[in-house]
Amino acid sequence: MNFIKLDKHTAKNTAMLAKKRIFQYVINFAFTLLALGLFAQEKSNSDLASDNPEYFNTYAQEKFFLHTNKTMYFSGEKIWWQAYVVSDFSNKPMLETVNLHIALYDSNKTLLQKTMFYSNDGIAYGDLKLSDSLNSGTYYLSVDTQWSKNFKSKYIRELQIINIKPEGVQENTSSDNELTSEIGDLNIDFYPESGTILNGIKNTINFKLNSEALSLHEALPVFIIDNTSGQAIARSSTNHLGLGSVSFVYQPKHSYTAQINYKNKAVKFDLPSANTSGIIIQEHDDLKGSDVEAGFTIHFSKDLISKYHNDTFFAIIHRNQKARYVLPVVINKKYTKYKLPFSEDHFFNGVNTLSIFNKNNQPVAERHFFSKTKQNLEITILPQAVVGDSMELAVKMPKSMGPARLSIAIVPEGSKLNKNNKNISESLLLEPYLDVLPTYNTDTLSKQTLDLITQIYATKTTRNPFKSAEPLFQPETGIKIAGSVNANLIANESYKVMLTSTTSSVLQVVDLKQDNKFVFDNLVMQKDSKYNLALIDKTGSIQKARFFVYNTQINYKDEIVLNYNSNTPRILKSNDENFYHPQKPLFLKDAEQLEEVKLYGKENKQPKFVDLHSNKPHTLGAGFTKQYIIEEQDKRLSTLVDFLNRQAGISASVINASVIVNSTRGSSSFLGGYGTQVDSTGNTPTPKMLLIFDGQPMIDHDVLYGLRMSQVEDVSFNSLGAGYGFRGTDGVLHVNTKKGGGSDSIVPPLYQESTLDIGFTAANQMYSNFPMQFISTQSKIYYEALDWKPNVLLAPNRETILKIYKGQHKNILLTVNGMNQEGALIYKQEIIDLTEKL
Repeated sequence: MNFIKLDKHTAKNTAMLAKKRIFQYVINFAFTLLALGLFAQEKSNSDLASDNPEYFNTYAQEKFFLHTNKTMYFSGEKIWWQAYVVSDFSNKPMLETVNLHIALYDSNKTLLQKTMFYSNDGIAYGDLKLSDSLNSGTYYLSVDTQWSKNFKSKYIRELQIINIKPEGVQENTSSDNELTSEIGDLNIDFYPESGTILNGIKNTINFKLNSEALSLHEALPVFIIDNTSGQAIARSSTNHLGLGSVSFVYQPKHSYTAQINYKNKAVKFDLPSANTSGIIIQEHDDLKGSDVEAGFTIHFSKDLISKYHNDTFFAIIHRNQKARYVLPVVINKKYTKYKLPFSEDHFFNGVNTLSIFNKNNQPVAERHFFSKTKQNLEITILPQAVVGDSMELAVKMPKSMGPARLSIAIVPEGSKLNKNNKNISESLLLEPYLDVLPTYNTDTLSKQTLDLITQIYATKTTRNPFKSAEPLFQPETGIKIAGSVNANLIANESYKVMLTSTTSSVLQVVDLKQDNKFVFDNLVMQKDSKYNLALIDKTGSIQKARFFVYNTQINYKDEIVLNYNSNTPRILKSNDENFYHPQKPLFLKDAEQLEEVKLYGKENKQPKFVDLHSNKPHTLGAGFTKQYIIEEQDKRLSTLVDFLNRQAGISASVINASVIVNSTRGSSSFLGGYGTQVDSTGNTPTPKMLLIFDGQPMIDHDVLYGLRMSQVEDVSFNSLGAGYGFRGTDGVLHVNTKKGGGSDSIVPPLYQESTLDIGFTAANQMYSNFPMQFISTQSKIYYEALDWKPNVLLAPNRETILKIYKGQHKNILLTVNGMNQEGALIYKQEIIDLTEKL
């Protein structure tokens, strides 16, 4: 099995980092007894995965960000996008990813379109054409790979699509201040710092206001009241997101109330009660210094200190079943507090989890936190010359950084097309680790606010899903073409099969197997590419042969109905666009939802054919042979087997990857001859109908497997087998391919050309604007999309000049996302004032 695993350097990186700083920590903290047992030998991620397979593994995991040129589209236009694929462990581009699947789902979350793009060094880009007939509503664009199915980490973007036809726009009768969901009473949820509260120590409690308070964007004072004394003992306030935190000492046998002054009225809420036994983790700023990014303290209750005396606990920095850093802690009953110093080298960029594991490798406490270990790259954008409705921009980044790749969306300032657009920072560093997605831009939030969001919304630690079984889905790196060869081969000689495609610039050679079959794996070829196959002997000479391609495939299967719930409270005001919200799809109770369901039916109809007697009088059995007329709709059928199965008098099927074609007329049909059943040994019976393929009698029918109607010249059928003696007792089927030269030709070609019906969609870098007519200048500002620049390469300390379309607007808005090979992110929004003299 080929699985994507963390490389040895990455897996042992944590141990190296620990050894590098261990001496400094001993010097800095040797003076305190609170760090007893802290400096035992550290373990790497691979070591810990083998020591604790219940929670950790070494399988690399992808995460995605999709930058679209806007978030609101009109039916009939194109979605322009660039995808970024990075490693969850290192945040660097995922170089192993090749096949990237993009799919569009409608408001019912039903699959509309699917396509596959080539990911080059973690970047893919392209466009997706929308149908003119789409209804207005919320649509879903997904990014996924075969490998990421193991982790259920598919990326989803919500997009709004407006049907610009009059009947497609729904009337909105709500008032400007009306919300789509009913406003309830003010409520507050409490989140202790590490999930529990202990008596007798200072505890930090985070809180979140719900309902209408979230939309007020104003600080609300919060007072903590000791119910025993009736006094206010602590004070805090909410931020503009309705979040906050407060710290105070919980006294034994005391209870506490949070009081919020809201709309000139004091609203009170009971706080959670404290426990007498437990373990909590708290962050402390007093440990921070030149080598310390964050310091955490573990608090044990007195009963647990005695219970775990001389036991070794492990403080582990991790996320998504990957351990970043490990510190052993030896428990001594003299001390209830243990300080843990960490440097930024020990953290993941973004969301982290610090868990305390006991000697049995079971988690007993955890705390989530956010750490920005790598700052975003700063770029400068300077307007240059303006020529007509276009202008030039000079984009530059610092000299010290490696090459980066960007995507840039250009709209007028004041546009309504980019509402709720996500940026690369929040999409890669925050969102993949939260149970509830934020509905606000997190790029400008403070470290404290990001930490609050992380503590409140972060996904809890889960067990390793691959403890007892390896990942089910293997990574895909291209497409597969498999087939067989029909030629006069010399026994015990070695042969090779060569595949060439000028369309996709591919030349690949593989060995021909003993059973005359071949397989090409990991091909990077465009969809609908033409390719040639040739047989090569041991001298390198090309031999005459026929090739029968019976398998062109990728393993990835799209969800027919998208399994997705955004978990985000959606508040739409009447001054937003009017959207149509269709009914939810009907699901039967206790029914199982399958990934894909295909129903096949057979249509028996009167065949259309011509007699061969008049135009081919010398053909064997011509007077009894009928040639089928292949109509245009027949040419669009996927395979010859499908075509034959639609004709009266013939039964065609595929069993155990073998093709079986038989007559439903003649002697065999009356005598109960060959059917499509598998015999008692599990083997497929040999078909009885005689097949003449390009003039050659064939011993089996497998050469028809995968043969497409577009490759077929003609098909004829002699149901009685007249003229062929005993061989034709069960009928005779003639199939001539377009390259076969007709029914009299028995000479195979040196090359055989085919067309690939699957493959990668070609990336389109040339943006084309959607033609629209605007009734006013203001509507043009709101709804005109100006330009899109994908795959922009920035070299260090060197200007990249871009020519963009600006239209007649006075100010334009640029939204830039990107990253370099080291995982440093780029996000910038900049307004270009075109009224200023350049």
